[in-house]
Amino acid sequence: ISLIMANFSSLKQAIETAVSCGASTVTISDTAGSMLPNEFGSFIRNLKKNIPALQTVNVAAQCINELNMAAACAVTAVDAGADEIKAIATGTSTATVPDIARIIRLRGEDLNIGCSINMMEINRLTTQIEWLTRAKKGTSPFDTGISSTQGSDFILNSYDNIDAVSKAALQL
Repeated sequence: ISLIMANFSSLKQAIETAVSCGASTVTISDTAGSMLPNEFGSFIRNLKKNIPALQTVNVAAQCINELNMAAACAVTAVDAGADEIKAIATGTSTATVPDIARIIRLRGEDLNIGCSINMMEINRLTTQIEWLTRAKKGTSPFDTGISSTQGSDFILNSYDNIDAVSKAALQL
């Protein structure tokens, strides 16, 4: 946080340049995922207060989930003046739509914010997305070691990790 504040003039210049070049949304990120909700909220408030160019564009918040508080930080950012939240449907790396919607559904009145997401529907959709995108074990010849039928090529796919790539490289 102190590094960000130490480089405030550089951040201000970057934001003003982006806006002057036509940006309609500026995304403010906690890419380290180290800010607590009150810290991220204060950061957003400070930026909006001290960078006039942010009054003319949408301010989006994106929070990494290093402390398992990304959704809380994102909702706090909205309370602090952010116009949008950048979130993912499923996963653990950043704030998720279901987590944010759940916070807003349970505590939105306290923050004077709301959303009309149907929680049953979002849970059904995210479950389907997880099912469609989960890694399928055993789909690559490298999952359990190199094996191939005579004359066929070894193929690495998106399910292979660094160990699989290493095994393949040893066979070259």
